[in-house]
Amino acid sequence: MLTKIINYANNLFPFNIGSHRPTPKMPWLINSIKFLVFLPVLIYFYSIHVYATNIPFSDDYVFHLDQIISIIQAQTISGKLELLFSGSLESLLLFNKITILLIYSFLGEINLKIFIFIGNSALLGLLFFFYKMLPENREKIFLVFPVVLLLFQLKPNWVHMVWGVNLGYHFGLFFSGLAFYFLVKRHTKYFFLAGLFTFCSLLSGPSGTATLATGCLILIIQKRLKLASVWFAGIILVLSPFFYLSKLTSSTTSSLFTVSSLNDFGRMGNFFISFLGVSFTFEKPAVAFIFGTLIVFYFFFLLYKKYYVTNLTVFSFMVYLILLATMVAMYRSGLGENAFLADRYKIFSLTMVILIYISIVDLFYSDTNQKWIFLVGMIMITGSMYLVSYIEGKNKLAFSKYLLVWRTNQWLDQNFNLMAHPFEHQSNAIMTRALTSGYYKLPYKLINIPDNRFSPLVNSADLCSRENKMAFRSDFNVIAFGPEFSPFLVRIEGVIYDQKLTLPAKAEPVHVILDSLEGKYIFTAHAQEHIEKSIHFRQGTPNKGLLALIPFRKLKDNIYRLGLCYKGRVVFNNHFIIKQNHQFKHIIK
Repeated sequence: MLTKIINYANNLFPFNIGSHRPTPKMPWLINSIKFLVFLPVLIYFYSIHVYATNIPFSDDYVFHLDQIISIIQAQTISGKLELLFSGSLESLLLFNKITILLIYSFLGEINLKIFIFIGNSALLGLLFFFYKMLPENREKIFLVFPVVLLLFQLKPNWVHMVWGVNLGYHFGLFFSGLAFYFLVKRHTKYFFLAGLFTFCSLLSGPSGTATLATGCLILIIQKRLKLASVWFAGIILVLSPFFYLSKLTSSTTSSLFTVSSLNDFGRMGNFFISFLGVSFTFEKPAVAFIFGTLIVFYFFFLLYKKYYVTNLTVFSFMVYLILLATMVAMYRSGLGENAFLADRYKIFSLTMVILIYISIVDLFYSDTNQKWIFLVGMIMITGSMYLVSYIEGKNKLAFSKYLLVWRTNQWLDQNFNLMAHPFEHQSNAIMTRALTSGYYKLPYKLINIPDNRFSPLVNSADLCSRENKMAFRSDFNVIAFGPEFSPFLVRIEGVIYDQKLTLPAKAEPVHVILDSLEGKYIFTAHAQEHIEKSIHFRQGTPNKGLLALIPFRKLKDNIYRLGLCYKGRVVFNNHFIIKQNHQFKHIIK
């Protein structure tokens, strides 16, 4: 394994000591250095393996479960395309949707953890871009080390390691960098490649509009005015379908973009500056503003030095981030300082810091006689940042996984409290739909239901012996959890209607009956404290919720009719549970 890692690092970071000595005399030392440089990357992805889960979080419910399932279930190509392009440009997330659909086509189910891995792999592409931007010299492997230490920090990136929705930011940054890289090369074939990656950036999220604008600026700086007009026409041509197919009047963003006084401009200006400087703030708004101010002044310094002549690609990437910060400030400043302090935005500030570092190397490194002092200083500074980030980030990752798993188990047991802010009212329905349809499966190894929460088995055969086909109306769902061929838990959740509700202390329990030719099982379901969260809840009608957790492995192989018993009356529905050779099957006839 170590050999493979070193070989990969050799290919990624070719190291030559001097231009006329391609073969180092101490390969073990060079390989050790390369492994050390690549170590933060390994730690980063190992942390994803440990802490990321295939459990939706927040926006995942709507964008990565509900919308994806709707696309899969659509019967026509036009219907699938309409759903694919539904939503505002801000929430289009086409690249996310396409990637998850590809995962589904290969695995037969939606897997958010794999998507998180793929989304974060865009950072590897971004790292390679930064490596190419650094000057070619014998110390390049050392020059890239601070970039690695900055880019793969756990603290600012932790939210991207457990939450898939915002991974479009990673894709967008990577594709934008490639677009600028090829556009600067002044060749027709590279022009079309730049256009392709710009389009990919647009698919990744609304930041793609900043990529389009920056590309136009590059062509103007290069005085390629004819191509600039072609590029501008391409902007209109590319954006037109998005305006046609997507609902661009998003109530969320449009309502936040308000300018009614000078205070609003001040608010947006503060947000803009703080957004750029938020990477190392320790959640202190004042520090973010100061750091952002320094970044703005440094950018003006680069303009004064005509850095766009030295490295137009890096300069263009900075312009792109400034345009992006402007867009975010326009549409998000109304949310207050908590918006720019959010960890999901810090990748943009980190990228700006890395670009500043590259510009410093371009402008000053080659002229200094104390190169190793510069290298050691940069590695020590970024290394210290990385260590602090590692400790804080690991704690955040561990707590987020604990909370996500705990609340998911609570949902299994009580049918509420999914981590779905701001979609709590939709989450139950989306999760139930995803699980019952079979398009998504909860990671069963993370399910931890205490034995005392399983529905108790009732030994009295006389308790529910009177069958009545019209005693009451009910709706419920049946979901099995565990390995595909040997589930350990069957969850039955539903509602009985048209019953006079009583106080919880006096409430009569509902029993779940599994009836076969050889006998029957009777389990006592527990009431739902938050019955309004049930997918079966009906407004204006008395609802009595039930939830039963049945230990499937304790059932004998058989075909069971599924029924409900309330106040001694039994109603069997058209639901059947089959256990055969430890396998589960649910049939509705």
